[in-house]
Amino acid sequence: MVRSRNLASVVAAAFLLVAACNGPSSQRSSPAAESGAARTTSNSSSGNASTNAPTINPAAQPRPAEAKPSEPTIRLVLDYPELIESVAFSSDGKYVAVGGRAKTVYVWDLSKGKEPIIGAGHTATVHAVAFSRDCKTLASGSWDNTVKLWDVATGKNNVTLESPAKKVHSVAFTPDGKKLIAGYDGGSIAVWDLANANKLKVIERFSVRLALSANGATLATVSEGSPVALSDLATGNVQARFAKPVGFVRALAFSLDGKTIATGCNDGILTLWDVATKTERAKLKGHRGNVTALAFSPDSRMLASGGSFGESVIRFWDVDSQKQLFETTEQLGDVSALAFGGDGRSLVSGGSDKKVRIWSIPERKTEK
Repeated sequence: MVRSRNLASVVAAAFLLVAACNGPSSQRSSPAAESGAARTTSNSSSGNASTNAPTINPAAQPRPAEAKPSEPTIRLVLDYPELIESVAFSSDGKYVAVGGRAKTVYVWDLSKGKEPIIGAGHTATVHAVAFSRDCKTLASGSWDNTVKLWDVATGKNNVTLESPAKKVHSVAFTPDGKKLIAGYDGGSIAVWDLANANKLKVIERFSVRLALSANGATLATVSEGSPVALSDLATGNVQARFAKPVGFVRALAFSLDGKTIATGCNDGILTLWDVATKTERAKLKGHRGNVTALAFSPDSRMLASGGSFGESVIRFWDVDSQKQLFETTEQLGDVSALAFGGDGRSLVSGGSDKKVRIWSIPERKTEK
C-alpha cells in the first residue's frame, strides 16, 4: 500500500512539473514555431482555431528541372520529285539548291515562295550542287559525266564541263570563284579554270568524298575504308594522312576556320580530327545507323549530322565540348544532305522522302 501511494505521488509530481515547464501556449512557442515550421494554436478566450501562414524552407523544396534548349523547328518545306542526293545554301541565305535522282537541279529564291526559279537538269542523277561564294553561280555535278554552271539570276546554263566516262560525285568552288574542283567516280579529281573552261590539272586519288578548306589551299579527300588525306591544291601533293577512321566513311566536312575535319561512318560514329596535329580529337556517338551527311556552321562551333538505316533525325553537336546540343523530332526519311545558311541559324536538309526542309536553329546558350 505504501509503495502504491509513493508511486502515485511521483506520477502526480511529474505531471505538475511538465505543466509548469510548458506553461500557457500563448506565452511560449514550440521549437517548431521558432524554426519557422507551420504551427496551429488554440485561442481559449474566443474558442476559434487560427492557423499561422507556413514559412517555406527553400532547401526542402524540389528543384525545377533545368530548361533544355528548344528544338530546331521547320520554317519551310519544299518538294523535289525524287530522292534527294545533294543540297546547297547560298552564303547570303537567299537561295537553296537541290539535286537528286530526278536528274534535275532545283533552285529556290526563298523570298519568292515554293516555285523553283531553276528547274533544269542533266540526263542522270545530280549528285552534287554548290554555290560560288558570291552566290551568282551554281555548279551541279551529275552521273551523266558533266558539271554544269548555272547563272542563278537568269537560270541559264552558261558552261558545261565534260569528262568522258567519269561520273561526278562532288563539286566545290575556290573562294575567288575562278576555279572549280570536281570529284569523279574512280577517285580522280579535276581542277577547272572557269574563265576558259579548261582543265588545269587532274589529281589522282582513290577518293569518294572531298572537302575544300575555306581558304581554298587544302583539299581533304577520303574513300571507303581509307584514311583522310590532306593535299595542297596548288601542287596536288599529299601533305598528310590521318589515322584510319573506324568503319567506311560516308560523309566528310571541313570546318570554315580550317581547324577541324569531321568524318561520318557506317557504324554510326562521328570523328573530329585536328587539322594542325593530324590526330583524332573526339568520337561522337549517338547515331544508330550510317552517318550520311555532315555540315559545319559558319562559325565552325556547331556540327550537324544526318543518318540513315536505323533513325530519321538530324543531330547537332557542340564542336568544343563534343556534346550533343539537340536533335530534330520530325519524322524524316534517310538524310543524305545538309547545308547551313550564312547566318548559322538556318539549315537545309534533304533525303529519301523527297522533302527539302528549311530549319530554324535555336540559339545556343553560352556556358558561363
